[in-house]
Amino acid sequence: LGPTLFGRVPYLIPVSWFFMGIASYGISEAIFSSVRFSVGRLLLASWILVSWDLTLDPAMSHLAPFWTWNEAGPYFGTPLLNLAGWYFTGFLIMLGFELLRVNLWIGRIPTFRFVAFYAANLILPLGIVLAAQLWEAVAISAICFSVVPVLFIFRRLFWAPPLMAQLPAD
Repeated sequence: LGPTLFGRVPYLIPVSWFFMGIASYGISEAIFSSVRFSVGRLLLASWILVSWDLTLDPAMSHLAPFWTWNEAGPYFGTPLLNLAGWYFTGFLIMLGFELLRVNLWIGRIPTFRFVAFYAANLILPLGIVLAAQLWEAVAISAICFSVVPVLFIFRRLFWAPPLMAQLPAD
């Protein structure tokens, strides 16, 4: 994947993680928009970000040797420490967004744009694992991604103020 940082990580990886981090944060902000600082927003955005990696790693390391590890791990050759490391890295990225108060302006961007950007970046690795019939990777990814719509529904049912409370009094 081209030149690397510190002889290990291709330049494109941090760039892609930054942009996918923005999308993940934007999706998470749509759920936790009523809270100024939210650990929940950080945890969910990091979860959304690493969920992408759960589809990406089987496609780009198990099926094609775009990246390899010295010792193979249990998740299609990916070490669990790698996934935990990316979750922690994602958390630090999201914490940086929180400290920069990105949540004050990111809510002005329609959520569907973040979802569309995320989906556009998910299509290739998802298509690869589907074509290779890596059903376990597809199932694990689907389960991880399902957290987001469940939280959207939960928010609409329990966290959002009732519609009647938002209507002006006569």
